Amino acid sequence: MTTVRVVLAGWRVYLPAVLLTAAAQALLVLADPVPARSWSFAGLALASFALVVAAITVIAAAGAGRVRPALPVWVAGLGLVIGAAAVLSPWLAPPLLLVGALVLPPVADGAPRPVRTAFRAFRVIPARAVAGLLVLLVVAVLSWAAALLSGLLVTGPLSAAVTWLWFGVLAVLVLGWSTALYRRAADLSRRVGERPRTGP
Repeated sequence: MTTVRVVLAGWRVYLPAVLLTAAAQALLVLADPVPARSWSFAGLALASFALVVAAITVIAAAGAGRVRPALPVWVAGLGLVIGAAAVLSPWLAPPLLLVGALVLPPVADGAPRPVRTAFRAFRVIPARAVAGLLVLLVVAVLSWAAALLSGLLVTGPLSAAVTWLWFGVLAVLVLGWSTALYRRAADLSRRVGERPRTGP
């Protein structure tokens, strides 16, 4: 299973999830809200976070072919951790997003120890795992920088729509890669476990 196959297999789910999320996020900033300590801004921020959690849950579940009750809990928890880290330094977000993407496929698949299982690919197929991770890390950092820059140059619903549309596409690609990597590592581990042992 490759990233392309995972993406093509779930495009009927990915496409509306990305488009609807981008449109909804644009509507949230239609009134040009100003960050402030108010119930209205807190409500908008919570709605935006809920949209992200819902979209990532749908994308991860589509890749796994099933929905586990724990999946949205993990997505929300990882989102809070990444958000807190981004407050300390915006550049902590891209690598943490990739780590989260590695964990979500085993969570969606119902693996008993998803964090440990997530990094099994680095033991089973290290070259493929590291190469893919480095490529996506560069893409994630560049995308994050572009998002920060576009927020300064373009504002309002248009900026939100374009930014969330690209992040949605990136989420599909990253989760497609991590899902394919997880399945490949699981298949290889299963074959090694089923291989008859020789010797005394």
